[in-house]
Amino acid sequence: MIILRFVMCALLGLGALGHLYGTFESYPIGSEVFVWSLSATAFTFAVIGFNIHARSGDRFLLVMATVSAVAWAALALGFGNAIGNIFDPRAIAHAVPSMILAIMNLIILTKTHEHANKATG
Repeated sequence: MIILRFVMCALLGLGALGHLYGTFESYPIGSEVFVWSLSATAFTFAVIGFNIHARSGDRFLLVMATVSAVAWAALALGFGNAIGNIFDPRAIAHAVPSMILAIMNLIILTKTHEHANKATG
């Protein structure tokens, strides 16, 4: 699962770099939409950071990784919906790896929760 986590983070990283490139190519520097677009790129890198560090098994990081991945998947699909195509490659490139990371994190959280219950029960 560690390799899958790194692959999904790498795919998100490629999507973030593409988003960053598109931001500089598409919008005037300093414009409102430029700043908002940069914030989306920054959030993507935060999702990646949480998910890379979540492999430590720390429950707080796993929760943050899950929440951020779910939020980013929803925002990516929201973007696809806004442009009239949720299957647009730009939306899918962010949504699918995020959903896979969220599912992986939920599986780990469930297992650690069950293990903790068995230990105390």
